[in-house]
Amino acid sequence: MNLKINGGTGLTSCLSVRLDAVTKYINENNDFPLSIDSSEQFALYSDYEGENVCDKLLSQYLYQNVPYVKDYNHGWQYGFADEIELDTLSKYALAVCPPSEIVLNKSIEYQNILTNRTAILYRGNDKGLEIARTPYTAMEEMAKDTKSEKFLVQTDEEEFYNFFKERFPDTICFEDIPRINKNPDSYVMPEPGSKVNFAINFLAALIAISKAKYLIINTGNTGHWATIFRGNKNGIYQWHGNQSKWKKF
Repeated sequence: MNLKINGGTGLTSCLSVRLDAVTKYINENNDFPLSIDSSEQFALYSDYEGENVCDKLLSQYLYQNVPYVKDYNHGWQYGFADEIELDTLSKYALAVCPPSEIVLNKSIEYQNILTNRTAILYRGNDKGLEIARTPYTAMEEMAKDTKSEKFLVQTDEEEFYNFFKERFPDTICFEDIPRINKNPDSYVMPEPGSKVNFAINFLAALIAISKAKYLIINTGNTGHWATIFRGNKNGIYQWHGNQSKWKKF
């Protein structure tokens, strides 16, 4: 049976909704769906009405010989990495949401930029409507704990990038992924004509930074999917907004 999925707003939210919906389907039918239709998801990133953005971001869904996580749900984004069996979840999630070839190729390009740098992933702006904002100083504290001197920062907040670079001068970013000035009611969204490309680059960036020796994240869907792409918790530092503390794994 075909499973048609709607819902989700941001890119990683759409991925979590898709994985959640497949899990519910399996629990109800004792089998994987034969196909998944996410053509109406990721609509925020369409450059024209009715564009199937999913086809640009994800490749063919394959479910043979795939482990499944029966209790997965969208709320897992709010957990610490050590509360999740990442090895199994990663295999399951990447079968349900396999990145497209164009995304994977872009991620290789980004990985070459990232070489020998600690990766920082800071999701700010309107994420503060869902979970308490992460203090910039918490990210600084975790960065110092790694003893690293070279960093790559992926963030949606211009102020955070500037804050971090002032304290760690050997800091770079992916130049083709835009940021905005801090705004608790907004998020990064390019003009029509460049939305799909932005989505491809952003997903590729998450895959790329997941390969860093050390990965510093804050809690939410964006960090959650970076850990899924990583497939294990080793070398992860994570700040939890609602618990006002961080852990290293």
